[in-house]
Amino acid sequence: PRRMMMAAAGGVAPVEASFESSAGSGTNGENHTFSGMDFGAADAGRLIVVVGTVSMSAQSKYITAVTIGGETGTLVLNNNANSFSQVIYAAIVASGTTGDVVLTTNGTGESWGAAVYRLLNANSTATDTALDQNDDPLNASIDVEDGGVIIGGGFNEGGPATYTWTNLDEVFDETMETAYSHTGAMNTFETGEAGRSITLDPSGSRAWNRLSLAAFGPG
Repeated sequence: PRRMMMAAAGGVAPVEASFESSAGSGTNGENHTFSGMDFGAADAGRLIVVVGTVSMSAQSKYITAVTIGGETGTLVLNNNANSFSQVIYAAIVASGTTGDVVLTTNGTGESWGAAVYRLLNANSTATDTALDQNDDPLNASIDVEDGGVIIGGGFNEGGPATYTWTNLDEVFDETMETAYSHTGAMNTFETGEAGRSITLDPSGSRAWNRLSLAAFGPG
C-alpha cells in the first residue's frame, strides 16, 4: 500500500515522500529482477530510492549495482557483512508509473528483497546515512534537515516477518523466503533533528540482521 508524507519548511519546498511498493523472492541467481514495481506518479524531478536486500550463498559476496526503471542507481549506503547485503540506491526516474528494479551481485543470491520510495523536491544526494548490523535490537543515529525525510530498511534471518520500529514509522514488513524477511520505515520532518536515535527490534532475531538509514533534504 502507498503511504505519503510531506514536511513543511519555510521558504524551501519540503520533500514529499511516499512508500510505493515492496517485493521478495527466493529465486537463486547472480542477478534478480523485480518486474513492474510501483513507482507512483511520474514527474521530471522524481527521485526513486530503493532499499535492496539479499542473502548470498557465500561469504563476502554482496549487491554491487542496482538499476531502477532502466536508470543506473547511485549508491547511497552499503550495509554488508558475512553473507548478507543490504544497500540503498537512488536514481532520477522521470517517466513511468511502474518499472523494473534489478539487483546485481558478485555471487549467487538465494533470497532477495526490494522496497521502493518516491521523493519529490529532494536533493538526489543523501545528507546523512547510518547503519547497524548483527545486534538485537539494532540501533543507529542519523541527522535530518528541515523539510527532509529519513528512509529506513531492515533485514532479519530467522523468526517471523514482524518488526518493532522506534522513532521511525513502519511502512511494511514482508517475508523474502521462509527464513528471511525485510522491513521498511519512513518519516518526513518539518523541523530537522541532529542525532535522531532509531531502533529496530526484529521478532525472533538470530545473529544476522541489518538496519540501514538514509536522510534526504530538500533540493
